[in-house]
Amino acid sequence: MEPAKLVVACLGALGVLIGCGGTTDHNGAHADSGGSTNSSGGSTNSSGGSSATSGSTAEAATNTGGVAPVMTLDSFETNEVYVSVGLWMGFPGNKLPIGAPATAHNGSALHLVGTTNDDGLDVFFHTGIPVERIWRGVRFWTQSDEPNSSLTVAVAGPEPSYFKDRAQGIAWPEQLVVPTKSWQEVVVDFKDLGVDAEHLSPHSEQFGAFHFIIEPNTKYDLWIDDFVGQSR
Repeated sequence: MEPAKLVVACLGALGVLIGCGGTTDHNGAHADSGGSTNSSGGSTNSSGGSSATSGSTAEAATNTGGVAPVMTLDSFETNEVYVSVGLWMGFPGNKLPIGAPATAHNGSALHLVGTTNDDGLDVFFHTGIPVERIWRGVRFWTQSDEPNSSLTVAVAGPEPSYFKDRAQGIAWPEQLVVPTKSWQEVVVDFKDLGVDAEHLSPHSEQFGAFHFIIEPNTKYDLWIDDFVGQSR
């Protein structure tokens, strides 16, 4: 994959936090080493029960006193990796695997499917500064028809080094998610993981990332939708 350039835009209160008009070259893009991420095309309408917000661009729901707003980071209606105030990394071809889940949710969704090899899978949403300095947490919806599915989410810098760090005893702030056949909302509060604006996660001194991780040698078939940053 070619080196990716993260363009961080001025967007409401986040313009104060991230800065305006700058670009950052970052060579952290990696192909999915854990097998294919195929998905079917098209989209379906939601059958309800979702807390989705509209569009793949960031949408400020609150904006008071310079506090980072609630933002829709990606509703996965397009396969573009550059969205809102960040960049998806770890996907072959710089395109997201988007499809229509068999269990309808809110149109299309991110589809992670395949079998990991010895390296496992680590894809992440890369931001221009540590995510724990922007939001108090994130939330998203997930679903899987694969029995015994599991997903690890973690906060760290934009390096796909989770398994290497774990082997060296470097713990990432993480949360285990057990998807089911029904869509469920996952809420991740960064303070529950032991990080905040003053206590940063590994590798996040300059840049930030929120990671979606699958263990090595694991079959997976996961849908993720409506990825949102939570205001402080």
